[in-house]
Amino acid sequence: MNSLRGYLRFIIVRASHSVSSEIRVRLGLNQAYTPGVEVYKSETREVLRRFISHQISFPTCVAALDAALAGLIPKLQPRQLDELRAVMRANNEKVMDEMARRARGKAN
Repeated sequence: MNSLRGYLRFIIVRASHSVSSEIRVRLGLNQAYTPGVEVYKSETREVLRRFISHQISFPTCVAALDAALAGLIPKLQPRQLDELRAVMRANNEKVMDEMARRARGKAN
């Protein structure tokens, strides 16, 4: 449980830091670019890496993926929904593939 709290705290801190960088990017480029989905991709990539390498459990993985999504939602733009759906679908496939692999390993 402590590792989950620590990882969720890491995600929350990362999300709060990205808000200030998002503002700087918007001001510097003078357009509505938001790196939110890119931050989400990076965070979920790390969660999945830890899950696949057995560093975190399935419930911890799901909680961390949910926390990363919760950090993205407040700054999500409507035009980013398709990209977010694609990333979430890919993440779901990776988790399900890993769970199937683990189930096959237990059966043998």
